Amino acid sequence: MTPHITCSCPLTRDTPLGHTLLGYSDGHILRTSNASADEPQRYQFSGAAVQWLLATPDGHTVAAGHACGLIVVFDAETGEAQDGNTCELQSEYKSAPARTTGVLSADGRWLLACTQRGENDVGALLDLHQQHPPRRVVLPLSSRAYIPPKLRHSFVMLTPHHPTLLQFRIQSPEPLRQVQVQLVCAEHMELTGHCYDRQIGDQLFQKDILPEQFNGISWRIDMPKPPPTGSWLCTVILTASNDAGRVAHYLLPWDMSAA
Repeated sequence: MTPHITCSCPLTRDTPLGHTLLGYSDGHILRTSNASADEPQRYQFSGAAVQWLLATPDGHTVAAGHACGLIVVFDAETGEAQDGNTCELQSEYKSAPARTTGVLSADGRWLLACTQRGENDVGALLDLHQQHPPRRVVLPLSSRAYIPPKLRHSFVMLTPHHPTLLQFRIQSPEPLRQVQVQLVCAEHMELTGHCYDRQIGDQLFQKDILPEQFNGISWRIDMPKPPPTGSWLCTVILTASNDAGRVAHYLLPWDMSAA
């Protein structure tokens, strides 16, 4: 069977015309120039179909998800893989093709890569700067081919003189239902509990996000000494559904140096 294109990803940093990555059903990834005179480059990390490609904003780094459950992070120019961020999410004994998903944070640092297993998405949170090891995550099952709305978010230290409470503020253009959040990566602090603005029944970990309104979720923290400027790092995975019941994951980071 002749290989066919399964996904694509634009790269715009190299030239005014830019480049494009093409993923194929036989596992090849082709880097082509929008200027036809340039010779294309070809990479291959597995023989399974490339299901998705995600590029960081600077165009230097690309993540690829394959139908065998393989996730590879590589240099868009050379094809060199980041060994520390290469992971096999599919179980060895499972012969059926995996449905992998990938979510890249807006700053291009964090990649959430998952594969469907029963009623869950099971995967890893990867630091593309390679300063933190991969962290395993188990999340509700996301919906296929659902593009979630963009969210606005921020973090606020509610007790700046002696930090004990960190609040996560979020705004969405549409209602989000049954929202769950995980504070999955943080430096210079220890979590001691959660504080939600409201609860649904006894479920303290679930709430709805109202459109275009202030919505907040807070964490009680233990931070004996305030961190130096630029070293604070915090990452939240938010999982929510819309009114149609389609589920998506969001990856929302914050670095004090950019705040």
